[in-house]
Amino acid sequence: MDHRCENNFVVNPDPFHSCPSPSTCEELPENPVLRGLKRQHSNAMAESWISKKYIPTHVLKQIGVSRSKLLTGTAKDMYQVTKKLCSKLNRLTKVKNIYKGKLKKINKQELIDRATRPLNNIVRNFIRSQIRLAGLRPKGRRYTLDDKIMGLLLHRQSGRAYKLLSKIFALPSRKTVMSLLNRIPIKCGINETLFDNLRAKVKGLSRNEKHCVLMFDEISTEPHIALNVHTKGFEGFEDLGDVKKAKIADRSLVFMIKGVTREWKQPIISEESAHLTSPHRKI
Repeated sequence: MDHRCENNFVVNPDPFHSCPSPSTCEELPENPVLRGLKRQHSNAMAESWISKKYIPTHVLKQIGVSRSKLLTGTAKDMYQVTKKLCSKLNRLTKVKNIYKGKLKKINKQELIDRATRPLNNIVRNFIRSQIRLAGLRPKGRRYTLDDKIMGLLLHRQSGRAYKLLSKIFALPSRKTVMSLLNRIPIKCGINETLFDNLRAKVKGLSRNEKHCVLMFDEISTEPHIALNVHTKGFEGFEDLGDVKKAKIADRSLVFMIKGVTREWKQPIISEESAHLTSPHRKI
């Protein structure tokens, strides 16, 4: 039998069923299920039990019911469905956390290696360097030897272009690359290291590509004396390789070989002198 209250709700085994009626009925004790249903006026309150843990008992607290035995009819059925959904949601959350942990364990460097695998070594190292230095301030960057060598090569090609590229990419400063250049132990006279490197480079060339010419040029330089902090010696005096004199040099003589059928060149000998080099000395 249905009982009507002053709020025009019909209290029956189905607590979710309501029917408006103009008539009034005798006052009935307040049903706990009905009291809980009246509290659900906002989505924020209805979803608050999901935000922390997916426990079905939170549903009962939201509607003001302490035990599921107090539910009847449709409310009880809905509670059972909610329990199953919460259980499924818990399982999916655990699976999500497992895969999330696996993704965090994947090494960042491994992902970069996979992405740059089709590229050549120079491009691969450059991309790795840019990713590693991204977001760092210029004074907080630490460059590897490969980064400095790449910067030196770019700077020797064009100083203006290097200045522009430095605004786009994370490249070493001019002072850094020039410091690396000063560390290279190149002495006047015949340098055996240069010949060894040249010999290794031309091994892969054909017979015609190895054809070259020997060139030399002498230029005037500004007389000066400077201290090389890397070699801990003074520079600017006359140095012919096998002969050194305490005279301030004002000329520089350089011998270079250049390919005939293929574009390649390599300086092989340099001398600093205080006067014009005699033809006999050049020969």
